[in-house]
Amino acid sequence: MPEMNGKVAIITGGADGVGEALADDFLNRQAKGVYIIDINEKQGQETLNSLKDKHGAGRIQFRKCDVRYTDLLEGAFKDCLGQYGQLDIVCNNAGILNEYTRKLMIDINLTAVIEGTYLAVKYMGTQNGGKGGVVVNTASRVGLSPYKLAAVYAASKHGIVGFTRSVAFEPDVLSNEVRVVAICPTIIDTNMVSITLEKGTKYIKEFKQDIAVKPMLKTAIRNTDVGQGSSIRCYVCQGVGHRAAQCPSRVTDVNHDNGEQCLQCGAIGHVAKFCHRGRHRGQERKSVKPSTTTGAAAVPKMIEKDHLLLASGEQLKVVNGACMEQSGVVEDRTLPVSQGKVGDTVVTMLRDTECNGIIVKKSLEIDTPYLRGMVEALCVQDPIYDLIVGNVPGARPPDDPDPVWNMSEAVTTRAQEEIWLSDVTSTVVRLIEDGSANGTTRLIRVGKDPVDVCPPNIE
Repeated sequence: MPEMNGKVAIITGGADGVGEALADDFLNRQAKGVYIIDINEKQGQETLNSLKDKHGAGRIQFRKCDVRYTDLLEGAFKDCLGQYGQLDIVCNNAGILNEYTRKLMIDINLTAVIEGTYLAVKYMGTQNGGKGGVVVNTASRVGLSPYKLAAVYAASKHGIVGFTRSVAFEPDVLSNEVRVVAICPTIIDTNMVSITLEKGTKYIKEFKQDIAVKPMLKTAIRNTDVGQGSSIRCYVCQGVGHRAAQCPSRVTDVNHDNGEQCLQCGAIGHVAKFCHRGRHRGQERKSVKPSTTTGAAAVPKMIEKDHLLLASGEQLKVVNGACMEQSGVVEDRTLPVSQGKVGDTVVTMLRDTECNGIIVKKSLEIDTPYLRGMVEALCVQDPIYDLIVGNVPGARPPDDPDPVWNMSEAVTTRAQEEIWLSDVTSTVVRLIEDGSANGTTRLIRVGKDPVDVCPPNIE
């Protein structure tokens, strides 16, 4: 794939998702250099290291940059030219979806695209010492039609479409031999979708239903907060920064030496694995009704006999677990059991509220009603369940599994996901290589050929 041979590209929002895929694809096609820009330094460094391992250190660079600030963005352009001596392609790809931060979203999704385009003309333009080039702006399907669940996001993407179709024929842009095009992919299953569902829209239920019924271009979803380096989360209060044994809701006004309380017997001064008193020795179990709180007690009001009824109508089996309360009494807990996916393997999982980690037979990408993403998990030999999801960041409470999750979508193979995402990257490459494409807006849909929309002709 020599199409990008000798070319240098800047990609904003390049730390993950579409941006990362573009960087990888450009390098596969023998690009001379790819310079990725992103505000997420941790993810950017991880992507940088991954691409270096795959393609070599000299062809990939990362710079932390907030694209809202034009001076910082211009500094990245200058640095890229200093590194590689040329610039041929600029992909304005950075974007967010958060209807609660409207100005921020417009600044990142639209204003930064506008500024990035004019910076591209400045540093690639033939009248400015460059050789010309191509700007690819990432818009969206919702930039072509109304989207009632994210009006401001849709406005920002409509703005990209209108700006691209117009600026492509601006006299100064034409005279500098810079072409400007836009891609409009359908909803792409990346971290942005997960973040949106967490805190980016008040129409959570409707948004989930919408993305469930629409075909999605899929990428691997990283859960970067899970596993090594993640914050400790208390299973009692769900707070971050302390373990259950030190939870203020459990241990108060106690004078102890080391601050640790045994979860087996309730005593202060040792932890459960060093407890000399058996977990059930001399103690009676007692049944409790499901509570209406989340955390240690699995809470579903939707519990019916031996199953949990989801909003979608699907039923999950539940089992009983046991937890030592501070009173020294072992209480039953209702723990949901579900099918899920680890890599391409269908597994049986337990949503365990008494575990602060993930226990899995293999450390792979998981896809379940309670947690999705790449995880660094504790691997043990022959666990009772194939997958146990504890109280890790990103895990949904036992009574709140994803209501629109279903196995038929989860068993999609990674190979299929990569094929779907390649639709985006190959479309971008074709637009770059097509010298007649200017002001072009190309819609990318799952299972269909890309199609040009909004004719670029300017009256």
